[in-house]
Amino acid sequence: MISFAGRLVLFIAAAGLGGAGGALRFAVSDVPWPTFGEFAGGVVGLAAVGTGLRIALQDFAVWRHRHLRYGMFAANVIGTAALAFALDHSNSAFFSWAFMIGFCGGLTTFSGFVNESLALVQHHRRVRALVFVVATLGLSFEAFRFLHASSPAGFPWRTMVVNLTGCFAFGVIDKAVDPFAARSALHRLCLSGFLGGYTTLSALVAETLALAVEEPAVAVVNVAFQVVMGVVLIIVGRVVGVRVVRRVRRRSANTGAG
Repeated sequence: MISFAGRLVLFIAAAGLGGAGGALRFAVSDVPWPTFGEFAGGVVGLAAVGTGLRIALQDFAVWRHRHLRYGMFAANVIGTAALAFALDHSNSAFFSWAFMIGFCGGLTTFSGFVNESLALVQHHRRVRALVFVVATLGLSFEAFRFLHASSPAGFPWRTMVVNLTGCFAFGVIDKAVDPFAARSALHRLCLSGFLGGYTTLSALVAETLALAVEEPAVAVVNVAFQVVMGVVLIIVGRVVGVRVVRRVRRRSANTGAG
C-alpha cells in the first residue's frame, strides 16, 4: 500500500513526465527552432499542469466509484473547449504556445481515449464503447464549433504522427512493464503521464474542423483513420511488448543457468 506522500510524489512525477511529453509534441509541431527554444519552458510547465489536472479528474472519478474513463471524458471535452476559447482570446505569443499546446494538449489525451475504447470492446461492452467514442468526439467537436469559428488549414500530418506513434508506444509499454512489481506506478508515469501529455485530442479536433472547412470528406477520414489505426497500433504494440518481455526473460534464464 502506497502512503499518501508516495502517491503525491508519484502524481507530481507523472505530471512532470506529461510536461516532457508536451515538449516532445511541441518539438514535432511545425514551429521554427528559435520559437521552440523561446517557449519550450512554458509549454513544459503548462503541459505538466494539464496532465496533472487530467490525472486528478481520473482519480476523482475512481474515488467516486466510477471508472477512470469518466474523468478522461471530462478532461478531453474541457481541454478541447479551453483550446477553442483560447483561440478567440489569445493576447500574447506565450499564451498561444504555452496554454494551447502545453495545457490543452496535456489535459487531453488521444492514446488514453483509444485505449479505453479498445478495453470496452475487448470486454464485450461494444455499446458502451460506441457511446464513449461518440460522446467524447461528439461533445468535443460541438464544444469547439460553438466557441470558435475555424479557418481553412491543411492536413494535420504532424498531429497524426504524434497520436499514432503515441498509441504504438502505449501498447508496447503497457505489456513491457507487466513483469515489474511497481507496474501500476509505471503505468501512471509512462501512460497517463508521458504519453498522455504527448498525444492530444484537442489538436485533433481543432485541426479536423479547420480541414473540414474546405475538405469535409477528408476531415471525416482523418478522424476515422486516427481512431482505427490507434486501436490497431495499440494492439500491435502490445504484441511487441509481450515479445520484449519474453526475450528478456529468456536471456535472464540463460544467464542464470550459465
